[in-house]
Amino acid sequence: MPKISKAKSLEDFLSSVGKEEGLVYHKTGLLPFDLMNRGRGIAEGLIYQIYADTGFGKSTFILSLIQTLAERGKKSLFIEIEPNRALAKDMGLFEEPYVSHFAMYPLRTFAELGELTESFLQSDWDYMFIDSISACRPSSIDFATIETQMIGLDARIAQNYISLLQGSLQRSNKTVIYLNQIRSILNQKNPFGPTTTVDGGYASRFYAGVRTTILSNFQSLDPVDDKSVIGKTGFLFCEKNRTAAPLVQVPIQILFGKGVSNVYSLLYFLQWTGAMKFSGAGNVSFEIPGLPPENVRGKVERNNYVKKNYAVCEKYFYEKIEEYFDYLLTRPKFIPL
Repeated sequence: MPKISKAKSLEDFLSSVGKEEGLVYHKTGLLPFDLMNRGRGIAEGLIYQIYADTGFGKSTFILSLIQTLAERGKKSLFIEIEPNRALAKDMGLFEEPYVSHFAMYPLRTFAELGELTESFLQSDWDYMFIDSISACRPSSIDFATIETQMIGLDARIAQNYISLLQGSLQRSNKTVIYLNQIRSILNQKNPFGPTTTVDGGYASRFYAGVRTTILSNFQSLDPVDDKSVIGKTGFLFCEKNRTAAPLVQVPIQILFGKGVSNVYSLLYFLQWTGAMKFSGAGNVSFEIPGLPPENVRGKVERNNYVKKNYAVCEKYFYEKIEEYFDYLLTRPKFIPL
């Protein structure tokens, strides 16, 4: 007769659980991202999903995040499913101090992605960025079989990949950030239901620890030549967040070919604190703790003042970031600077 092993008691199970408190965080230095997470930064062991429509700056956003992480000694692997090598080059990621903490690997199929993910989880690299999971394809699909492929095959494979990834990340100190494309729902029968969705279906909503979208509603004009468009302004809208309260709206400016502007984030923050005030005719007064009061004129001088005193302004930002986050949770009316 086979010997039946005695089951562990509940106390035995509980005694084997570590007493560490919650997730481990690292500040990124990308101010809108850190603000979205109430100043905590990026968490180990989570999946982050960033989704938006075409041309809203998703790739530029994550490449900016890679830049600031590299400045803090963190290594990021960028999975190039959509071609973004030219953008990365324009942003200087193939030069020091970034190139030694950054690698870009092109692939096309989920089979390649799964194999590379396993290698990443066993490596000393910290973060993996996927741009984008919407463009990843099953290896079995080619021009000869395109008419006979199963409906929704891409979405099913994406669901399986995301669920497996979440289980693996929970046992590691790695983080994965992936992009997703918004697409319209065809034949929507519920008049009150959503009109758009993302690849991966409900798996992407369930397994992602943080889901945020980029809403870029306004053009950013050149402060010198106000007829030239240099980027977009809008806000991050965090739909789901396991690191802080969701539904926060974070002001953001994305500059074409350059990245996310931390200066813009600081200007918006300083205006909220009252440390920056407009006095008409383009005059701006600054009264920032740790700096003497100063008056400047025009957008160019305003931006240059923040750049010149960036370290002090950034320190003030992180000191007040929790209070500022709570204010943004009220979803105030967005007015671009």
